[in-house]
Amino acid sequence: MKKLIFTVLFVFSSFVFACADTAKEETSDETEETSSEASDEPSSEPASEPTSEPSTSEPDCADLPQQECYSCVADENPAGAQAYNNYLFEHCVCANECETDCADTCADPNNVTQECNSCIDTVGQDQNSACVQDFGAACQADSSCIAFAQAIQACF
Repeated sequence: MKKLIFTVLFVFSSFVFACADTAKEETSDETEETSSEASDEPSSEPASEPTSEPSTSEPDCADLPQQECYSCVADENPAGAQAYNNYLFEHCVCANECETDCADTCADPNNVTQECNSCIDTVGQDQNSACVQDFGAACQADSSCIAFAQAIQACF
């Protein structure tokens, strides 16, 4: 199942990410109008200087190779990864254009067939396909799915 999901991650997350950015731009225009009315007075607070303490944090998921990055992001947001995968199966693997080619995979998600992978790859390239449109609408309605789709952008 991971191979199927990984092959379409970029295409579907790009679609969701682009749609989320469009919605964000629409609301940011309203915010800019409100914030431009704020005072332009300079602050009397001194600017703080950056510290040069060494970082002891774990490496960022984006620093990892693609497959490991995806796994890292999924580990950090299991609810988002589950929602993303569920919508992928619900709207693409088990429905719409790939329903026939993915019948075996739909019946057993661990049985990812070449026919299913090929169909998902092809349909995923068509932003107007029912699969991509239905998946995008479902994911956009779920904040954890959107967060996951945006986070995996760093993997590509």
